Amino acid sequence: MTAMERWTIGFEPQAPFLVSRRLSLGNLRETEQRIPGRTLRGALAGLLQAADAALAEDLYAGRLVIGDARPTPEGWPTLPIPASLRSCKRFPGLAIGQEKHGFIDLLLTLLRRQRDPKVSIPSHCPICEKGPDHALTPLKPLRGVGFQRVQGSGRPLYREVKMEISDRTHSAMDHLLGTVAPGFLYDEEFILPTGGWSAVLTLPAGRGAQVKAALTGRTVRIGASRTRGLGQWKIATVEPERQPWGLPPLAERLQRFQEVAGPPAGELLLPMLCVTPVVLPDALGRFTIEPDPFTMANALDPAGTCLTAERLAPVLTMADLERVGGWNSLPQLPAPSDLAFMPGSVLVWKARTADLGAVAKVLSEVERKGLGYRRAEGLGIVVFAHPIHCEVREHVQ
Repeated sequence: MTAMERWTIGFEPQAPFLVSRRLSLGNLRETEQRIPGRTLRGALAGLLQAADAALAEDLYAGRLVIGDARPTPEGWPTLPIPASLRSCKRFPGLAIGQEKHGFIDLLLTLLRRQRDPKVSIPSHCPICEKGPDHALTPLKPLRGVGFQRVQGSGRPLYREVKMEISDRTHSAMDHLLGTVAPGFLYDEEFILPTGGWSAVLTLPAGRGAQVKAALTGRTVRIGASRTRGLGQWKIATVEPERQPWGLPPLAERLQRFQEVAGPPAGELLLPMLCVTPVVLPDALGRFTIEPDPFTMANALDPAGTCLTAERLAPVLTMADLERVGGWNSLPQLPAPSDLAFMPGSVLVWKARTADLGAVAKVLSEVERKGLGYRRAEGLGIVVFAHPIHCEVREHVQ
């Protein structure tokens, strides 16, 4: 089996850019708030084909995989906001301030409620309740571009990642006549180039220097409206990832989650955060929102080391769904369309085993290689036991 390494590729946008969402309403073309890995894969393929045919072959064969790109202010890794987070409906946001009331993570509360139905689940903003008006402001799922875990000298802090989006109006073209279609206007969103972006590259061990030489300093064009001057990105850096996502080792994360969640003796709880869309199949190869233990065991631990079907069971799913498709430029046809868990979805499984070290070793390999279908396109990147579930619980940060 070929050993794999993780590198980070840093981008500097040189012009506004957009990647159209699959569904846009009316005359508005909306942009994604991330650059999908399959979009970057197509952009890098042309560069590698011209610079190094062997690397291009690795990209086509799925041995070189790039994940989604997200903005990375000050260089800290950015991850999608977990679906278990809730924030004040009137003043949403991660940090507490005049216009933000912080956030709450409901994951541990929901897990405890499964064992004890008397456990109450917060439904209103505690800051609004304690205010002078004692308002009962409901909590709502926290949405956004992503979040960063900033590790300084003291306690880790969490901050929300923002980006500037603008729009402009265009006239549609009548391609039969080659003229402007009368009365046909549409608006197009685009992201302003206000900071750096980065994505994770997974590649065969020993090929990093070769990839770095082929890509550093090159310019790629991505997204829609490239003929209007949009979508110009410069590849600024290609460096090895020192610490995956800037997080502690997985064994330490799993141990801490067990201490806080308190599962029964002889069991381990395995929370999973989807970083990119994840397509999980059932026994017949169809997408399922609740994969059966046999399919999940085969995806997590094909060798059957410690996570077998008899030991695995689903516990909790907090997920949104999206349809993953695209365009295949070679035959000029739509790419296959699959239903996937959206980035930020949280799934919790329990394993009837006490061998945390063996489980951490197996799941570390999953974090490195991905999970589910279409991993060559950057899908299936996950993180297990993210510290946010332990560091932000029933209190508001």
